[in-house]
Amino acid sequence: MTHTTMFVYGYIFGLIKQAAPDVATANDFERCCMYPTTETARVISNAHAKHKVTPDLDRKLAAAFAQITELDEEAAHRVQPVELQGSWQRGYYAALNGQPLNSWGEITAARKSQGLSQAQLAEKLGVTQAFVSAVENGTRTASAEMTAKAKEILGV
Repeated sequence: MTHTTMFVYGYIFGLIKQAAPDVATANDFERCCMYPTTETARVISNAHAKHKVTPDLDRKLAAAFAQITELDEEAAHRVQPVELQGSWQRGYYAALNGQPLNSWGEITAARKSQGLSQAQLAEKLGVTQAFVSAVENGTRTASAEMTAKAKEILGV
């Protein structure tokens, strides 16, 4: 499983927790972080059964799931490594904070997991650290070319 996929699963759980706090418990948080594929499906089913999935939430979930481009059946049933669980948690908190799901969320997760500073990524991109910080915080927008270059550098 990739950092991007884990970030998206965390984001999905955050959307559910935000929309229906009584559906997702602390135990669900732990299980979804470790087993994102199967446990996220269980939490979504539970939210549907309790009629907590509104059309708006359903659209947001569908858009998030569309970001997942790979699925390793074997990895889906194993406990995910701690460094990937960190990406899941970043996605979760991004959703809780109302941040839009964008490719820079996953870029930030990959940058941090690889131990790269904003300044180091900025140097590789040919921009300033302040620009990378602003894009990661959502106060500026990077071009599609810049985003693609960042993804290439980080292997996302």
